Amino acid sequence: MGVRIRVGATALTVRPCAAPSSAAAFTRPKSPCELRELSRPCALAQGELGLGAGGHGERRFRDVRPHLAMLREVAAAAKDAGATPELETYDLGHLYMARQLIEERTLQGPVRIQLVLGVLGGAGNELEDLFALRERAQKVLGDQLCDLGVAAVGYPMQFRHAATALGLGMDCRVGMEDSLRVKRTQPVRDNAEMVEVAVQLADLLGRPIATPDELRSRLTRWVS
Repeated sequence: MGVRIRVGATALTVRPCAAPSSAAAFTRPKSPCELRELSRPCALAQGELGLGAGGHGERRFRDVRPHLAMLREVAAAAKDAGATPELETYDLGHLYMARQLIEERTLQGPVRIQLVLGVLGGAGNELEDLFALRERAQKVLGDQLCDLGVAAVGYPMQFRHAATALGLGMDCRVGMEDSLRVKRTQPVRDNAEMVEVAVQLADLLGRPIATPDELRSRLTRWVS
């Protein structure tokens, strides 16, 4: 299992990532220390404060603590748990934030970056936005960039970005968190249906799906 940590809500939201055939429920831990009961990879969202979800209505966060302080707190909790953060990056400035967190040793490089596109207040949802952020991520982070992935909001851009990213050697994320349609006139049944589409795209593009052990071998280990 893996976990996704969302920074920006009034509490940390952790989603267990179970087998692709299941849609795992959301849970809210009492403290970041509960990460110790989960597993190793986790995601650190850099930019959800003040952002709306285009196509899904605006997300409203209240009583939120200072964002950068929260990032540092959750990164420390991930380190204590031995979890490797994947940074959810919503715009260009977050790449520089990632570099700052690496330079101050809040994060251990090289880092995994997931570009999140199409969220209101963040980067756009065109393929050109993906190309631009990919180029800047490579430039800004250099050898401190490990793997790069993409997640995009809404149909058909979720699948267009997934296919493009796979063709560029990147990772992709799909799921009902980002879109509710699998075809223009067909609502998605569950997360598993989204994953099946991504697997088919990867197969067509000659990109074998990594096993959990293969992914773990690429995760950066914390150095004390």
